[in-house]
Amino acid sequence: MKKKKKRQVRAFSIAASFLMTFSLIAPGVASAESNSNLHRSLNDSNKVSEAKVSDRLLSEFKNDEKVKFLIKFNEKADTQQVAKEAKASSAKANLSAQKAELIQRSAVVSELKATSLTSQANVKQYLAQELEKGNVKDFNSYYIVNGIAVTATKEVAEKIATFAEVEKILPNETRELFTTV
Repeated sequence: MKKKKKRQVRAFSIAASFLMTFSLIAPGVASAESNSNLHRSLNDSNKVSEAKVSDRLLSEFKNDEKVKFLIKFNEKADTQQVAKEAKASSAKANLSAQKAELIQRSAVVSELKATSLTSQANVKQYLAQELEKGNVKDFNSYYIVNGIAVTATKEVAEKIATFAEVEKILPNETRELFTTV
């Protein structure tokens, strides 16, 4: 019985020693690998930035240091589904048509706001930091389209493009609709 116990203690000690040794070596190996991938990672983020930033916007930065641009986010609220669910819950509660419509609108607006709050949080935090540094003149969030209008430098626009939640960065252009005769 004692021999069996000694063998178990010895096996445990060997296993523990091996794990401790491995835990000392592993961070060094991981660090060496991450350093070799660092240059590749920077190149990849530059390519992502170029793909997301509009060429028209980049040309505007040639004339001005700070330009107004729009940030479009990937995440979209499923407003049709939210409206459908709100309509169903209103029907179950036997509400009047007017109240049901009001609840539907409120549910859609709430969903749009919640989506924009979560998807824009990191970018807004970054913009607030850059606002204090003077690289951002101002910014406004729009929950209906899940976007932000920003007046900032080219460097800020390129940095924002590296955020995963950002779909595109576009110039702030005036668009006119043609009237029919």
